[in-house]
Amino acid sequence: MYKHNEDKEKDRSKLIIGKRNILMLLSAMVIIVICSLLFFVYFNDSLRQYKTEIRDNNYSEANRIYEDEIEDNTEEENQAKTFLAEEVSKIKNEFINNEMNYNAAMNRLETIESTELISTDVKHTIDEMNELHDSRISYKKGLEFVDSENYIEAIKEFGKVMEEDENFESAQEQIQEIGDNYKSEAIKQAEKYVSNNKYEEAISLLQDADDVIPDDSDILSKLEVYEGQLEKIRAAERQEEMKNAKDEQIIIVENAKIVEQDPEHKALYPDMVQVMIRNDSDKTIKNFEVGVLGFDNNGYPLKIRGNFDFSGGRYEFVGNAEDVNVVAGDRFGENVGWELDDPHGISQVLACVKSVTFYDGSTWDNPYYEYWIKEYKEKPLE
Repeated sequence: MYKHNEDKEKDRSKLIIGKRNILMLLSAMVIIVICSLLFFVYFNDSLRQYKTEIRDNNYSEANRIYEDEIEDNTEEENQAKTFLAEEVSKIKNEFINNEMNYNAAMNRLETIESTELISTDVKHTIDEMNELHDSRISYKKGLEFVDSENYIEAIKEFGKVMEEDENFESAQEQIQEIGDNYKSEAIKQAEKYVSNNKYEEAISLLQDADDVIPDDSDILSKLEVYEGQLEKIRAAERQEEMKNAKDEQIIIVENAKIVEQDPEHKALYPDMVQVMIRNDSDKTIKNFEVGVLGFDNNGYPLKIRGNFDFSGGRYEFVGNAEDVNVVAGDRFGENVGWELDDPHGISQVLACVKSVTFYDGSTWDNPYYEYWIKEYKEKPLE
């Protein structure tokens, strides 16, 4: 009796174990099926594949996946754009934090830009990163110039470091330290140049200093003073050159005036500009040109308009005189001139010979003429 019960217990235990094995087998099979389905779904997820290809800089494959499997699916299109925007932000932050180098970051961004899905955002980020990259390069160059004691170029490079650059404060400290020494030396050297009347060298040096240290009041003050002194020197030199050129003229204007031919019949006999010249050369004048400037009764410039001149006139009127046959030492101009349109309003004229052709074929261009024009044209008489 005892043995029979024992056998029954053994059979029952075997049955339970068998059921458990079956359940475990079925559970394993379900798990395998689920895993297989998940595996299939995972590796056939077009959006996941798209992200992978983008991160691997494989634009061609990413573009194929987008066009074949994502495009026209609004939800997945939006997810793709969101992913790209997040990638752009991540790349930018990693570059800013020096966790990704410039070339790697640019390659990633160029791949994303090629998708043309968020082009504006990518371009803006690329521009920002290029600026930061250039800024970092400038900082490194500045340090190299400091090491080589080229302080001018060092200051220029440090000045290019942007505020967003982690090196900005250091660059500003370098500029302050180097700049004070450079400015002091530049001003001392400029003063030395001026003491030797080398104003051009002093001004050039201070202009360079102004480029390096913009808007510095000490540099600008010195520069203004030296430029004013140089202008006075040049004006004096120009006056001397002008006087010499005037004294060395070989054809002289002795007199110039407005001649009224007939007060009552100006249509037939209009007023004219009369210029009297003297031939101080040793040759006979065949033709000459003379420049004439007109002024009203208050001494203000007027345009000179010749008779039947419909152009509106010119401040610098050039009269041509041909076949005048003025022998050496003789004068020319009385009872002749250039007729004016009426009314003209001109009360006074100045004149200067511009050029001459002699009978022997030689010519003379008056060196004084350019000085004269610059001195009097379109300027009130003093």
